[in-house]
Amino acid sequence: MADLGSDSPDVRIGSIYALQRIMQDSKRDQPAVVSVLSAYVRTHAPQPKKGEQGPQQPPDDVSVALATLVTRNTHYDGTAMMDLHDAYLANMDLHDLDLHHAVLIDASLRGTNLTYANLSGADLLGADLTDAKLDDANMTNASLDKANLHGASLDKTNLHGASLRKASLYGATLVDIDLRTDMFLFFDTSLAGASLISVNLHGAYLRGIDLHGAFLADQDLSGLDLSGANLSGARLEHVKLRSTDLTDANLSGANLLGADLTGAFLVDTNLEGAENANLTGAIR
Repeated sequence: MADLGSDSPDVRIGSIYALQRIMQDSKRDQPAVVSVLSAYVRTHAPQPKKGEQGPQQPPDDVSVALATLVTRNTHYDGTAMMDLHDAYLANMDLHDLDLHHAVLIDASLRGTNLTYANLSGADLLGADLTDAKLDDANMTNASLDKANLHGASLDKTNLHGASLRKASLYGATLVDIDLRTDMFLFFDTSLAGASLISVNLHGAYLRGIDLHGAFLADQDLSGLDLSGANLSGARLEHVKLRSTDLTDANLSGANLLGADLTGAFLVDTNLEGAENANLTGAIR
């Protein structure tokens, strides 16, 4: 393990492979190896200093250490866990890899490819997932509280049981996601500027949610409680809002072309500057 501190990247990579062999040959040593390699990644892939840009790709030794961690048999981890908090893992290709229960608190995963990755139970508190690709990823029971998901892609992402409190999904794209059994997934979450396509929000807690400038065209929001929600400037073309509670909601500047507001509750709703609104059958 002393060679991990060598000035030569090649020597360090050789040491990482040696640790991999130890982990494969001696299951009782695996927890120690996991801890050592996790610390190695954190040390050799630190966050850039304020005002500086990080590398486009992590160095080769970091990639090798990370590959060793994500391909291990986690059955022999004991109490050890892959702890990569504060690590700079931007723009990496981590698709289809096993990161379940990984500690990624405040880690940078900007632009990282995580399609089909297993992030179930992962701790991503405060992580930077700007422009990350999370399509078809398994994020069941993951903690994404205070995470930055600006511009992220979430197509068919499994978010069952996940937590997104105070997370920001500005400009993110969510496609074909079913939230019927995840009532509090978006509690205290910002979806301003997000695009929601074929997302089933029925049963979700949306009272007071921030959907400013969001794209919700053709969504079925019938019967939902959107009281106090911020939908200003939202794209609501052909949205079904039948019997939806929009009490105290802000729809100023929203585009309501073809929206069905039959039976919708519009008490104290701000419709200033709303475009193409047909309020026939709405309750005001």
